[in-house]
Amino acid sequence: MSAAEKIGGVELSTYGLRLARMDGNFDLPAFKQVLDEHGFESNLLVLDEKNIKIRLIGIYSSREEMGTALNNFFTKIESALKLEWIFLNHEIQADFVVKNGIQSNIYSTAAELILTLTMT
Repeated sequence: MSAAEKIGGVELSTYGLRLARMDGNFDLPAFKQVLDEHGFESNLLVLDEKNIKIRLIGIYSSREEMGTALNNFFTKIESALKLEWIFLNHEIQADFVVKNGIQSNIYSTAAELILTLTMT
């Protein structure tokens, strides 16, 4: 696990998680495109959403440890409307929101979390 993967300034390894897969990161442009909607003033322009999908995995020594770690992770995500996510190995450092929730798959003492992050 690299210390280059963080959420809100906290390393993902704190929650026993590591990045297993990232999709959509190559589609992120340097700047978001402005959408033409209803002739809004320049300060009210709507920007095109940019999403990346990540898969996190964690392997724990017991179900209790897994429950505590995942509860702390979910609490961190719910702690703010948007959080800074850092994936330096993929050259991504930006504020994202978890707009569509978290899909979780639990296998005994292992967990797989799938999130779609929307850049703000």
